[in-house]
Amino acid sequence: MGINQDEMLIHMRHIADLEETISLARHAADGTPPDHPDYIESFGNLSTQMAKRFAQTQNMQHLKESIAMTQKILRIMPQTHPDFADHSHSLGRQFRDRFSQIGELSDIEEAVALMTQSVHLTPSHALIFPGRLHDLALALGDKYLYTGQVTDVQAAVATARRAVEATPRDNEGLPGRLHNLSIQLSSQYKRIGDIKDLDDSLDTIRQSIKLTPRGDRLLGQRYHSLALELRSQYDSGADIDALEESVHTAREAIKATPQDLPAAERGDRLASLASQLGAQYLRKGKIEDLEEAINIARESIKVTPDGHPTLTAKYITLSVHLRNRYTRIGSMKDLEEAIDATRKAIAVTPLDHKQRGDLLINLSIRFGLKYARTKETADFDESMSVAQQAIEGIADDHPSRAIALEVLGIRLRSKYLRTRNLDDLTESIRVSKEAIEATREPSRRAGLFFNLAVKLRSKYFHTKAMEDIEEAICACRTAVEGTPKDDPNLAKRLHGLGNKLRTKYSRTKVAADLEEAVQCFQTALHHDVAPISIRMNAGRTLLSIMDVSRGGGHDAYLVAEATIQLAPLLSPPSLQNKDKQHLLAEIAGLGSDAAAIALLAGKGPLSAIRLLETGRGVLGSSLQDLRVDISELEKKHPDLARSFVILRDQLDAPLSQGGADVEATETSTGTDRRHQAVNRMSVLLGEIRSCAEFEHFLLPPSEANLRAAAARGPIVILNVSRHRSDALIVEQAALEVVQLPQLSPKKILAQAPHVRSVETLHWLWTAVAEPVLDALGYSKAPATDSWPHIWWIPTGMLSGFPIHAAGRHFECNSSAVLDRVVSSYGSSIKTIIHSRQKRDFLTPMRGPRDVVLVAMQDTPGQKSLRHADSEILAVQGICDKMGLPWTKPKAQRSAVLSAIESCMVFHFAGHGTTDEKSPLASHLLLEDWTKDPLTVASLLDTNLNSKSPFLAYLSACGTGQVRDKKSLDESIHLTRAFQLAGFRHVIGTLWEVNDKLCVTMAQLFYGFLHKTGISDGAISHGLHYATRQLRDSWVQGLGYSENMVRDTDIVRDVVACEDMELKYPLWIPYAHYGV
Repeated sequence: MGINQDEMLIHMRHIADLEETISLARHAADGTPPDHPDYIESFGNLSTQMAKRFAQTQNMQHLKESIAMTQKILRIMPQTHPDFADHSHSLGRQFRDRFSQIGELSDIEEAVALMTQSVHLTPSHALIFPGRLHDLALALGDKYLYTGQVTDVQAAVATARRAVEATPRDNEGLPGRLHNLSIQLSSQYKRIGDIKDLDDSLDTIRQSIKLTPRGDRLLGQRYHSLALELRSQYDSGADIDALEESVHTAREAIKATPQDLPAAERGDRLASLASQLGAQYLRKGKIEDLEEAINIARESIKVTPDGHPTLTAKYITLSVHLRNRYTRIGSMKDLEEAIDATRKAIAVTPLDHKQRGDLLINLSIRFGLKYARTKETADFDESMSVAQQAIEGIADDHPSRAIALEVLGIRLRSKYLRTRNLDDLTESIRVSKEAIEATREPSRRAGLFFNLAVKLRSKYFHTKAMEDIEEAICACRTAVEGTPKDDPNLAKRLHGLGNKLRTKYSRTKVAADLEEAVQCFQTALHHDVAPISIRMNAGRTLLSIMDVSRGGGHDAYLVAEATIQLAPLLSPPSLQNKDKQHLLAEIAGLGSDAAAIALLAGKGPLSAIRLLETGRGVLGSSLQDLRVDISELEKKHPDLARSFVILRDQLDAPLSQGGADVEATETSTGTDRRHQAVNRMSVLLGEIRSCAEFEHFLLPPSEANLRAAAARGPIVILNVSRHRSDALIVEQAALEVVQLPQLSPKKILAQAPHVRSVETLHWLWTAVAEPVLDALGYSKAPATDSWPHIWWIPTGMLSGFPIHAAGRHFECNSSAVLDRVVSSYGSSIKTIIHSRQKRDFLTPMRGPRDVVLVAMQDTPGQKSLRHADSEILAVQGICDKMGLPWTKPKAQRSAVLSAIESCMVFHFAGHGTTDEKSPLASHLLLEDWTKDPLTVASLLDTNLNSKSPFLAYLSACGTGQVRDKKSLDESIHLTRAFQLAGFRHVIGTLWEVNDKLCVTMAQLFYGFLHKTGISDGAISHGLHYATRQLRDSWVQGLGYSENMVRDTDIVRDVVACEDMELKYPLWIPYAHYGV
């Protein structure tokens, strides 16, 4: 907000007048001989005018000149001179001004000394005496804020009180002196903890505001102080309604702030509002409060000059809010920026400043959160080291010591979990109890008791001593009882209490403990203002202890339904994909369990499918929603479509990965915009759904939608759960359930090490495929070339098994999937519907579309693939016969991504790798794979939907493989990534593939396309034809041919395959994903 033009002219005129006055005073002083009686007076006048100039200009050079001039006057002026006290006081004020700008302790110490001297030299009956006491109190208060010494704040309070008492009731300076007394009382309350100081502070600031005329330049400053005191009253637990008044008052402070106020002070008031909004978020759980707090905190930093002492507090305010958004939503960008902001706060804070310990505490907390996410030793070591530094730098009687002790206690428990050294845990419990004893605020004590309970439960698991679990339950009850019913933290504490009661029940078998635990989990699940992850954890825990087989099916279904409905909220579109992956990994298997519970409760296949569709594939579903076709919306409601595109583009754009300051600022802004866009998108979707024909826009498919999706063939969801396993069959005519009693997680685990074996193909046939095909009426090979087509959607650990290859292939009675149906795979029914919508609305691109061919026969750091070039040459030859233009871009990430933007087909022959720890890091190995890999993550950031590329053929190892068990439900692999990027069809592999066989497979597949033409159906039928040809060759060779693994064969993977047994069929792993 700028200064009004008239005000600016007046301001400039005042400065010009002052400059002229200084010029005249300087001329007079320079012209006065040292022995002249007016010599001291003339220089004193010059000093006074120069001090006024800084007050007008805030120019540090002017302050420097003023200090030098006043020091010169005091050196030549005897203390008996009548003006000595005036100049001493003026110099003290100037040193305080410099302290406020630079933050040097020596400046405020000099200010206090000079003002103390001035007060002693001023008669108590003098009119200026109260003002000098007031200024001294301000300086003492500033000194306390730096040193933290209790004697400084006590002196500040006593001096400010004397200033008020010495001021007549009708004096215009009284409101300011009352304001100063309020500030010092507040500091004393925070240091000593006497609630009377806080009450007196509030009464005093209210008096000050009452005496301040409306429109007064200082009114905003006093509202600012009142807001801070109200916040302290809320934090004390004395008045929980004070927080709402604090927010309102902070807003009033900003409204009443003059437009020409120094930027740093305006920043202070913005930071105050940000702080109050952050507290309101923690109290009520409204994400809008947190988003506004972050935006305002950023603005407070932006308007404050570099190097200003108040930047410390502003960086910490931002850091706290970003930390809270991280714990609410889970974005690593927020946590990393919170760490960066805390580091910046430390960097601008002197080593001997009293706030330094608090800053180190904050940094330790941030690194503790990072370690909990990354499990990196460096993050743990940093959090531990910083916590110990904080303890060493905080006095035993300082209020912040309790927080430091608790942080150290948390770090010690983390250390125990790494080392299992009971001494670490015992020390953790000891310091936590010490922290509780030193803490006054009820809300903070509740949190400390909860943390203590966590540590005591850990001790119980180590010692098996009943007194430990009893004490843990007692501490957790205290935490729950000290938490308001509408506090977002209540759900976490109830979940913790439930876990401890459940632990006790497992030992004592007292039914009352289990019943209370169930009630705790129920309440936590339905606590609307709690973080989604906490509520889902409560639901999962509840489902794990409910008996669904003995009449509890209906209750369990209600819990499952309530829990699954939260899954999409767990990973909002504002999050980066790696954050979504991390969060969704925590609910792996939940959708399958919920679907099984629905069937046990007699809810039927539709309910089971809806639960599965909601609880699985959430990451891909969120991307598909953003990339949905909106052509009809554009025709009928162009304004809504335009708004959707704007928000979609904000949410679908990848965040910058740059590390420079400018890039970091842009990334932070981008992160904020994404979070804000999520809130606006929710409102916009409501508007779109209120329009005729768009009532179900981006909602889960209805039963009619599900059946319509089976128009080209049945969709079979293979659901695996510890409760039961089933095939959920979707046909146009009906939805059907086929129970699969021979399929279970235990049996899948037993088969997993032999997933590539002939024996596993037999087991899959008996346990899965045959019952499903028989139920569908596909009991033999088709009599004509009109093959039926099935889309398989396996769940959980079954996702890595080759359903399409199941069978008894040496029997001549069509006892194999390949001999009865064409198979394709999907990750969800929603994916299939989305892909077919793209097909229905497809607009042919103008101009020729290339086939992009990439061969990596020689890859840096990998074994040479002798046949990769031959494979590409074979495909190239068939393209020539079909009249398809082809291109061979440079085999580097950027060139390949650029080429596929306008391609029809992308064929890759080379190595691929599946990352076990981070599926998003799985990648194709191009020339620059060590520096700039073509990863799943980079593909998910690529949107080719408007270009509609037709086919990606990934002739590499494991492109459809997920080795991270927690990511199976999300189908995060290269094949799925190419689908989400926009390819309508993808051919991938379930595991390693043989280099030589890849050539034959490609020749057969593309040869089929040459014969039949390119169409949607030709892709799945072509792969089916090629696989059958290779299977038949294998059977005819009685299991030994090039179609068998030999030790000398090269596989297209980056792992060694010495453990691969002989005679695993090589034709198995190729699979089709698409419409």
